Amino acid sequence: MGQTYISSVYPGDKYGEGYPYQYISNGAVYYDLSRTLGTTIESAHGQSGSAIYGSNCVAISILTFGVDVDSNGFGLGGGTKITQLIFEFVEDFLL
Repeated sequence: MGQTYISSVYPGDKYGEGYPYQYISNGAVYYDLSRTLGTTIESAHGQSGSAIYGSNCVAISILTFGVDVDSNGFGLGGGTKITQLIFEFVEDFLL
């Protein structure tokens, strides 16, 4: 904890001249459980499956949920930690 985490995505609520563009959001961890990580990273619909990166640019979590904070669509995101088991599952799937 105490680190800044980032997510680089193409969220459904951010558009530039009608075309989606890449959006980078950063934030801190507000809870860290054995399998999930909750962050203050802004999230929106369409970001699920994107990586949450630690300060060393290594993916540490997969964004799997968001919590709407206000009526403007602002939300906080969190996800499943990339444990050895999750890493091996994805690796086997890709190979």
